[in-house]
Formats: sequence, structure tokens, C-alpha cells
Amino acid sequence: PVVRNCVEAGSLRLVELASRFNLSTQFLTTGLTSRVGSIVQGRMESGILYTNTYIERQEACIRGAFSGLTRPMAVADLQAVFDFDESLFEPAVTALLKSGRLKGTMAGKGMRATFTPAIFSDSQLKAVNTFYKQNGYIEFSTADKMLINNPKGFLTKELGSTGFALRSAFASNSLVDNVDAQVEEAVSTGTIIDVAPLLPPFMDAHDHAAILQKCASIAKGKTTRVMAQSLVVPVSWIKKCSEYIGTAAKNDADRLSKELATEVRAERGGDEDDDEDEDDGKKKKGSKRDQ
Repeated sequence: PVVRNCVEAGSLRLVELASRFNLSTQFLTTGLTSRVGSIVQGRMESGILYTNTYIERQEACIRGAFSGLTRPMAVADLQAVFDFDESLFEPAVTALLKSGRLKGTMAGKGMRATFTPAIFSDSQLKAVNTFYKQNGYIEFSTADKMLINNPKGFLTKELGSTGFALRSAFASNSLVDNVDAQVEEAVSTGTIIDVAPLLPPFMDAHDHAAILQKCASIAKGKTTRVMAQSLVVPVSWIKKCSEYIGTAAKNDADRLSKELATEVRAERGGDEDDDEDEDDGKKKKGSKRDQ
């Protein structure tokens, strides 16, 4: 009866079976264990007896459901549609992934896991590489739209030594080389250069400063100074400005000094004229009294 019931149902819980036949669970488990594979064609998992036909049907259902996916899917969503046997699900998926019959990765465990098919990961990586090669960078927000989890960590791992992570994007070394070449040319002619227009518009002052730190022509630190996080100023230009300001200040000081001296002399001359007029007045008054 046990075998017949198991074949009909595909799976039987030993607790329910023991209750039905008024047997102890331990006695039933011991008796069936010795017969599994011979009289009973199946296996026991977590207190449940499964027939081989039921197991194969479940594995085929799992393989078919997951093989048809082209993008990440939560296992719980598939469970709601296909009603997998949860006790068989995890070992079946593990075996399929290990054998290579199911290509992809499983993040998490049981019904809370998420499956990402290999075809999606391959397409995702191809799209990232294409964008990166064409532009010399890839924004984290762009990677996020490609359904990439943890864009910064993913891009750093996949693109590796070809570039480096900024606050808003992953930039290539070629982008730095281009900026460095233009900075070096500007410095050689003694002119100031603002690197902001040379970089993607979404990059902020923090990203500008990070890129400039990697420029070889600036890393030397003897011929340039970085100001306002994106302006590269040649030391020669600063020296010329300093000399110009020093000369202008000296000339202004000399001019003001001369103007002040002229004003002082003018004021003193006016005072002397007033004194002479006052003396003449006194003399005239004295003459009148004498008469």
C-alpha cells in the first residue's frame, strides 16, 4: 500500500503515512530506508518519500522554466507560476548548475533567491564594453539602467586595470591620457587650461580633481598648479603675474607718492601766501596809526 500510494501521489510525507497506518515515524523510516532503490523506486528527502518519476518531472519543470529566462528573475515569481516542490528545488538547481545543463548564477537561497541567466550576463557585459570603448567612460547611472547591481564594484572588477572608478563613473586611462596631452601642450606655451570642457558634462569638480591627479604632467608638481579643481596654471604664468603685479604696485606707489608730495607742497605754498598777506595787512594798519 505504501508503494502504491507513493506512486500515485509522487511524494508522501512520512508523518502523514505513519499516522494513516498507525505506525511510528521512526519504524516507518527504518523500514522504507532499507527498501529505497529496490522495492521503492525513489528517494527520501527531509522526511518525504519521492518516486523517481516525480523527481524527474520536477527537475524537468525546473530546467524548462529557468532555461527560458532571458533576464534576472526572482525564484518566488517562478514558484507562483510553476509551483515547484520546495524540498527538491534547491538540490535540483544546484545539480543543474554544476552539470552545466543550466547556465547562469543563483544569488540567495531557496525561494528568496534570484536567478540570472548566462545569456543576460553576457549581453550585459557586451553592452558595457561597447559603451566603454566608444566613450572612454561609463556612468554608474548608465550601468544601473542595464540592471547591474553595485555598478562601481562590477565595473571595477570587469574593466580592471583599463581605468579607475570616480565618484560618478568608471573612466578609462585613455581619457586621462587625452587630458594629460592637452594640459602638457598648454603648459608648454605658458597658458592656462580648464579641463572641465574636455570631460563629460556629468562629471563634477571632485571628478575633475581626481582625473588631474592621474595626469603625469601634473603629478610632477614643479611646472603647474591646480586651481579651482579644474584649472591648470603654469608656474611660469604665475611668476609673470607676480612680476607684473609687483611692477604695477611699485609704479602706483611711486605715482601716488609724487601726487601726495605735490599736494603737500601746494598746501604749504598756500599757507605761506596767507602768512604774507597777513603781514602786509598789519604793516598797513601800523602806517595809518603813525600818520
